[in-house]
Amino acid sequence: MKFKSGLMIVLASLLVFPVSALGESVAEINQKTEEVQSENTELSNNLNTVFDEVNATYQQVETIKTKLETAKVQQEQNKKSIEQTQNDIKNRKVLINEQLRELQISQTSQNSFSSLLNATSLSDLIRRTVALSTLREAQNLKVEELNDAEEKLETLIAQQDEIQATLVKSQSDYETQADSLNQQVENLKTKVSENETLIASLASSKVAEEKRVADEAKQAELAAKVSQTTESSSSASATQSTSSQSSTQAGSSSTTTSQSTSSSEEQTSSTESSSTNSSSSSSSSSQGQTLQMSSTAYSYAQEGMGYITATGINLKENPNVIAVDPSVIPLGSVVQVSGYGYAIAADTGGAIKGNIIDVHFPTTQQCINWGRRSVTVTIMS
Repeated sequence: MKFKSGLMIVLASLLVFPVSALGESVAEINQKTEEVQSENTELSNNLNTVFDEVNATYQQVETIKTKLETAKVQQEQNKKSIEQTQNDIKNRKVLINEQLRELQISQTSQNSFSSLLNATSLSDLIRRTVALSTLREAQNLKVEELNDAEEKLETLIAQQDEIQATLVKSQSDYETQADSLNQQVENLKTKVSENETLIASLASSKVAEEKRVADEAKQAELAAKVSQTTESSSSASATQSTSSQSSTQAGSSSTTTSQSTSSSEEQTSSTESSSTNSSSSSSSSSQGQTLQMSSTAYSYAQEGMGYITATGINLKENPNVIAVDPSVIPLGSVVQVSGYGYAIAADTGGAIKGNIIDVHFPTTQQCINWGRRSVTVTIMS
């Protein structure tokens, strides 16, 4: 019984410490999820702000493009006006030169003096002098006006060239700014996507952690059953020891009485038989229900097999498990199987019906060695 009690304690320890809390707790996962969701909300707000800046920048770029087109059209018109003015000045200078040459050739200037000398009166002389002066002033004024127009147009073109250069630079600056904003948008989108992936991962971790906690609670419950069974086994051991001592004392008394009288011997034999029957009955009740069953073996190492039982026990960490028909042996029961040892009834199977069990081994070779055999199953608790 010391060996059995020790085995029960070891089995209980395996059930109490099967799963290590390597991952984060559910509360920590929830906190981290809230932080990531909060960050995503802030990123979305920033993304909307950047979108507004991008749209405003693009609008400014389009406005500058329109101004550039207008400036180009105006510049072309001014260039044509300058060309026309320059042609007019050139033609006017040619005309003046021709007139001067004709005057030199025809001695018009002498004729002009002659015309003045031939004036019939003082008023006629003044009139002729004013006419000649007005003609020359008009020609000179026309040339000056054309020169002024040419200078103004050249100044205007220079100003437009400067404006156009400014617009081109502004367009380049805004396009660079737009590219930078577009990169910010892409970075924000990437960060939001990464956070969404992280949130999904945290959700999966939360589900896994909740399952781990539930499994720990279930295995703790099984550990409590094992502990109760250990106490029951210790009590049964004490009862059997007491019964054995009583039987020995009864045997001694029977021997003494037999030497005294034969009739007392018969009475003592009857008493001893009754004591022995009483001891057997007590042993049966302390060990629990005993069943004769057929057994096979299985392993999580077999191809296509999982390592989590129907009740959530991890077979890699707790291999001492048998599969049962729950209508015959309740799930969660602690049992003793002849030739196998103590185990937990924690799994089921489609072929496990009635008085059939399937014992678990860590390796396939152990399953082959076990084969199919008849066993005695004692339900401890």
